[in-house]
Amino acid sequence: MRLTCLVAFLAASPLTARAQDPPTQVHLAYGADPAVEMVVMWRTASDTATHEVRYGVTPALGSLASGSAAPSPNGGTGAIHTVAVGGLAPDTLYYYSCGDATAGWSATRTFRTAAAAAKAIVIAAYGDAGTSALALARKLLSRGARNL
Repeated sequence: MRLTCLVAFLAASPLTARAQDPPTQVHLAYGADPAVEMVVMWRTASDTATHEVRYGVTPALGSLASGSAAPSPNGGTGAIHTVAVGGLAPDTLYYYSCGDATAGWSATRTFRTAAAAAKAIVIAAYGDAGTSALALARKLLSRGARNL
């Protein structure tokens, strides 16, 4: 009897409520003008009612951009969501979260728009097919960092 009551309480408690289909595999790309536009893409297990990015210059966010979704390519399951966030200020740090009010939101993350005038960019890239040892990856990354 006690166990039944506890289970019923936990199921009804808002503290244990979880999003049904939160965003995964969040990716960023510069838009047509990297100083003022960023494109946010993510995946969900199924399509959602809306495809939104909340963003702002503080973690409070405050602005909203909407986009669209398409089925996962090559017979994959789920949906790929794309939102172009425009009207941004050059060389500015933004906070953002993507998703849907019903399915759930990603964690709040950050991006920086490009500068209005061209300047040197340093890029570090890493790929992981899941087949190599973590120690080797760390070794290779530390070698690369010394060459920056």
